[in-house]
Amino acid sequence: MATPEYGPIIICAAGEGSRIRPMMDEMGYPDDYPKPLLPTGNLDGETLLGRIVRQAMIAPVEQPPIVYATPEGRAYMEAHHDIGEVVYDHTRFARGGGLDPYYYRLKESRHTVIGCAGDFYSGFTWEEFLGQHEEAGLPVSVLAGQTHATDHAAIFEVADGLVLEFRRPEKSRPNEYRNVGVYAFDPHPDVLGIMDEMLPDNREDFPSSDAVFLRLVKEGLVGAITEIGGRHFNVNTEQDYAALQGYHQTRPNDIAS
Repeated sequence: MATPEYGPIIICAAGEGSRIRPMMDEMGYPDDYPKPLLPTGNLDGETLLGRIVRQAMIAPVEQPPIVYATPEGRAYMEAHHDIGEVVYDHTRFARGGGLDPYYYRLKESRHTVIGCAGDFYSGFTWEEFLGQHEEAGLPVSVLAGQTHATDHAAIFEVADGLVLEFRRPEKSRPNEYRNVGVYAFDPHPDVLGIMDEMLPDNREDFPSSDAVFLRLVKEGLVGAITEIGGRHFNVNTEQDYAALQGYHQTRPNDIAS
């Protein structure tokens, strides 16, 4: 398989954070405060998004990362001391979060698309992730990490590096593989065919991200990268955030590269 030519890393940070919003309200954050700006628990006021941007800045790609954010979220991000200079974009989607920005970028560009959520924590590097993606030879790769118990996480059944099933149980178990929120999508004919079939040109009238992803999994197109970056967190719930804070009580000097 030929080595892909990678464009910018797309960081999706425009979700509403509805599952974790009650906790953020209790912590005193404004109603429109972006979840990706939650502090990781690391030193020097590191935020989830700040860490993600720094990981993207040293990735083996030529273009700077693009952060998808709402106008309100962008204002908070630009004012925050932990976020450096990045390119922002706000593309109209029916929902702020999910995988839709990656899907449509692939559908329209026909080039390899890489990206991540704005709310994960991991010690991974993009160089290692993309190297494993190319080595696996599958058109879609996801970063998967063993989870703590949490509500409604996106869980993968994995065998021999292939995602066999994708589901959202009411409560996950610690030994299950969870979607961390890091992706690579190659313009494979089968992937593009699914995008063309399932995604209408009108971005306000399309199926859920899960429906498209389930189809990709069913067709055997999605690989799971599991041995990378140590412990992973996808911060969508109060349980996730508590687990991340507990992790930093034992690793207070875990500073991002």
